[in-house]
Amino acid sequence: MVVGFASEEPTVIKKSYFLIRFFASCLEKSNIPLLKLDTYEADDILGTFAKSVDNKENHTYIVSGDKDLMQLVNDSTSVYTPGNKFRPTIIYNKKK
Repeated sequence: MVVGFASEEPTVIKKSYFLIRFFASCLEKSNIPLLKLDTYEADDILGTFAKSVDNKENHTYIVSGDKDLMQLVNDSTSVYTPGNKFRPTIIYNKKK
């Protein structure tokens, strides 16, 4: 257990909530569509959306480090995993 973590948790949650609301507001002001469903996790929404536009006319890029999304990779869907100083950025597609 990390000393002091439990006492800081409410502050972290408040900051995270503020950042999410701020980011959603930026998307809205930029006329970028935002899809949110209260009872679903983000990876479920991403997967459903990717499957709904899965055709030869569109290519979908999902940006996520969630390895569960790799099951969506096919000819028209790729998963882009952002890198950091310890691992490179990787784009997973049908070939990789």
